Amino acid sequence: MFFTKKAHTLLRILSIGILLTYPVLVYATTVTDSSCTGEFGSGTNSDTQCTSEQVELDSTGLTNGSGNFTSRIIDAGSSVTWSSLAWTPNYPYLKNLPNSAGAESAYTNGNANMSNNLLLWHLDEASGNFTDSSGNSHTGTATGATAGGTGILNNAVTFDGNDYVTASNDSDLARVGDFTVSAWIKDTSGNYTITAGIAGKIQLLSSPSRYYGYSLSKSGGWLQFYTGNSTGAFVVSDAQSLDANWHFVVGVISSGTNYLYVDGVLQSGSASTIYTDQGSFTIGKNFSNTNNFYWIGNIDEVSVWNRALSGTEILNMYKRGALRLKYQVRSCDDNACSGETFAGPDGTGSSYYSELTTSTDALPSKTLTNVSDNEYFQYKAFFETSSTTLTPELLDVTITHSAPTLGVPEFSDALYIVTILFGLYYLIRFSSQFPIHPSNT
Repeated sequence: MFFTKKAHTLLRILSIGILLTYPVLVYATTVTDSSCTGEFGSGTNSDTQCTSEQVELDSTGLTNGSGNFTSRIIDAGSSVTWSSLAWTPNYPYLKNLPNSAGAESAYTNGNANMSNNLLLWHLDEASGNFTDSSGNSHTGTATGATAGGTGILNNAVTFDGNDYVTASNDSDLARVGDFTVSAWIKDTSGNYTITAGIAGKIQLLSSPSRYYGYSLSKSGGWLQFYTGNSTGAFVVSDAQSLDANWHFVVGVISSGTNYLYVDGVLQSGSASTIYTDQGSFTIGKNFSNTNNFYWIGNIDEVSVWNRALSGTEILNMYKRGALRLKYQVRSCDDNACSGETFAGPDGTGSSYYSELTTSTDALPSKTLTNVSDNEYFQYKAFFETSSTTLTPELLDVTITHSAPTLGVPEFSDALYIVTILFGLYYLIRFSSQFPIHPSNT
């Protein structure tokens, strides 16, 4: 042999190290799926596909509005505690806008920058007043409106046609320069042609009859954005787009021109801004000083900004609610997961892990609950969209579990046996010729 004694000694030590540590190296405590040709490729698609290293809805899923992906069955090597589920979506999905003028940075795309945010009502409260999460203390006080309704993002406020919510300390919500007001809306009136207010700071003056302020509203089946004083400037939606589904409506004033966005899409009309501040900021009716033109339905995630949001920002805000990605999981005592069912955090099939309960600006990571200790694990990702052209996009999923009991890995028997045979052969073949001794050089 052409090895020095010192080299033989190092090889012997290395062989022993491989024999002792190989099982630990194979079985990590985290497992990540991220490749179309690897881990994602071993799962099962239902109206979904893996392309460009991400899972998304396929053409059928886009048409139907939903699809799902079931992962490969993950083997921990022995019974373990499955502790967390984390994933990287391309955009934030099912997630409230950041609080306190924060700015996201963790996502590949769609990070929200809340600079110049004046008011942010998530409207997630189950009862009582509504917190202004912008940090500007514009508390919402309900008059008849019901908290705890079903929202696009957690809860929403429900209006039955004679109630509203007003903001406190709203002097800074008057439009000065560039401006944006937005809301998620659901019309349950069954009569989409009646006039009703959504959100705004507007007052009706009767002598002469003029509308002073700004507002988002509906009339004749169209959505509209208005600013005015002794005269008015309307921007109307391109189509009678209202129905019983959730819609995202945004009014923007940029360099003296009014624009309207519906479901992330800029409408073709525009109007020169005319404006005089009047009234209180109100959602659920059109004029703060009259008892008419009430909204019937739900309103969620209302925001006001003293800057003009870009079209990209508005589309990204729409994606947060219109695109939905959520999960259920199961642990199994056999490698076919025969008999176990997928479940969410409460241990039933009616709940899901999602970003709805994420209160930080970080990527989603959820503690698994009601999951039994078992050797095998599987997750199921549910993709939903309110658009026929936009899909949720999943980049990777990471599962964390406790350290397994050491043992020979089933999936690497051949490699492990080769390592053992090599180590034993080397130790037997050369131990007598090159004993480990301090005097050897």
